[in-house]
Amino acid sequence: MSNNTKILLFYSPSDEIHLITDEIKKVIESPEIEHVTDFSELERTLHKYNPSIAVLLFQSTVKNAVSSVKIVKQFNQLIPVIVISDPSDEATVIEVMKAGADDYIHRSHPEKIENAIIAALSKRSKDIDREAALKILIHNEARYRNFFREHPAMKLLIDPDSGQIIEANISAAKFYGYTISEFKTKQIQELSIYDSVTVLNGLRQSVFLGGRRIVTQHKKANGIIVDVEIEAGVLVQRKTEF
Repeated sequence: MSNNTKILLFYSPSDEIHLITDEIKKVIESPEIEHVTDFSELERTLHKYNPSIAVLLFQSTVKNAVSSVKIVKQFNQLIPVIVISDPSDEATVIEVMKAGADDYIHRSHPEKIENAIIAALSKRSKDIDREAALKILIHNEARYRNFFREHPAMKLLIDPDSGQIIEANISAAKFYGYTISEFKTKQIQELSIYDSVTVLNGLRQSVFLGGRRIVTQHKKANGIIVDVEIEAGVLVQRKTEF
């Protein structure tokens, strides 16, 4: 595994940590380890060091264990946290895990650290990839929303099952005489002079035929009936089709 992985190792001055570091080195060749022995220095060290993973040792699982896990997770939710402590009752272990720890290991089983490190770093890698993908998705959605809103052609985002208007752009608002907020309270059937079944079937047929344009009649806010040309297509947004 990459030797530029940074490990924050938190323990008390009286701890014997050579077994812990030996297990870490089985996974990571020449790891960069930042040692912290003072609870008050934990948060400052996180900001300075920004570790890939945090390994927290406690001679007994006291409230500092829960507090330490929370400090790490509040700094960066993506940093895996492994807690190593003396055997504790199940309720205490659950409390530490609920605080955000990714793994809990009894001090008497240092051999489990190797697999815990591998699992934690694998999870971190997946979480980072997922977060990056989400940022791209959010960015693309924002760009599309701006494109949609400002486009000179009239555009409506419609739920194909109910006909509910999810979004409308400025051009559509100006043409029909409704505000965008008013549009969002309506269904596409309310704009048409035809019945709901005919309207929804027409839209679905247009989509099925690859966006073939259909000509129909709509009623504007002032009651005037006008001919409109519709070209329907599918937009998939976060696994939902519109």
